[in-house]
Amino acid sequence: MAAMPQAGFTYSSTRITPPDYKKIVEDAEKDARRVIASRIRKALRPANPGVTLPAPILLNASLRPDLLLVEAANVVRQADAEIALWSDERNKALGSLWFYDQVLGLDQASGVTKTAYREILSKVLFGDAKVPLPATENNNELEILAESRGVAGLPHEEAIALLLEAAPLVVAARARRRVAVVYLQDAALALSEPPYEWDPDRIADHADIARKLVYKLKDAAAKRRDK
Repeated sequence: MAAMPQAGFTYSSTRITPPDYKKIVEDAEKDARRVIASRIRKALRPANPGVTLPAPILLNASLRPDLLLVEAANVVRQADAEIALWSDERNKALGSLWFYDQVLGLDQASGVTKTAYREILSKVLFGDAKVPLPATENNNELEILAESRGVAGLPHEEAIALLLEAAPLVVAARARRRVAVVYLQDAALALSEPPYEWDPDRIADHADIARKLVYKLKDAAAKRRDK
């Protein structure tokens, strides 16, 4: 079953105008940096309110990597929670719009690649993004397949509204996460080196993350630094 146009199918006349995902990503990336910076500034704020801190405090992990570690980890956790919540809603909308309404262009409307879109449909059908989509010959077979797998059908306009609400939130959360992960990596590496020399257990405890993740974070930062 292709999630793209093919003979034997009648497709919906609906064409969903995608949000400006480029701007959504840019704004989300800026927001992640702003949030992390503002939280660090708050933690470093002097007792004397007349004393100000330098504005560009988040250029790297050299100032207070212990604070950067915590705040970056917090942004990642929040982004993960948003991705989990809104991905389910986005997927529900995509499943309904494709399997029951046969709307084209849903990959663009949801801000994902064609490959990711097919994987979403597989997850909707089978709960596993890696299971290939089965072949169907027409609209009726496609709908019967969806019904047999328990795919929920939503009213057409409701599904569109849900998609346009959920998809941008997923894209924005992923963008914030990407930014925060880089800072998390840099902070973990900085704390493992002089003058801090924290061991992985201490870094993991401080950030409230799994110990095995610390090694991955450090390795990623080291590879980026050594390029």
